[in-house]
Amino acid sequence: MFAKRVLPALILSLFWLSACGPPRVFPRPSPTSNGAWSIRLTQTGGFAGADLAMQVSSNGLMTAEDVRSGRTISKLLSEETMMELNQLIAATTLSTSERPPSMCADCFIYEFEIASTTGVVRVHADDTNLGESGAQMLIQFLGEIRDQALRAAT
Repeated sequence: MFAKRVLPALILSLFWLSACGPPRVFPRPSPTSNGAWSIRLTQTGGFAGADLAMQVSSNGLMTAEDVRSGRTISKLLSEETMMELNQLIAATTLSTSERPPSMCADCFIYEFEIASTTGVVRVHADDTNLGESGAQMLIQFLGEIRDQALRAAT
């Protein structure tokens, strides 16, 4: 009788405890930089309430927008910039780790999407988990070229 009650409770407890632990990260390859692709990045939040967006396609056309100020610029990226961007895309392995929102009041929120013939990959991250997303270097590079284009437009 004791074994009939204790054994199921023990098994259930072990099963429940096995679910506790850090989220497992399974790498997922980003779409290849060979062939047509497009990237969208939005960056919102932060102390000043940023609302920035950009889109880049494999043909080198970039559109950057500062939603708050209403500034928008479209330009063709240089071959050098496109080579660096293609290298970053090829080197990026995105994580499928799902973390709940961090509740960081002053963090930037990043919405990143890359679409190609191999599929669409989306990343939602903030400053606290951007490094774990696998897209940090790519997002930082995109932010730099976006910011340079917006500064040049003023």
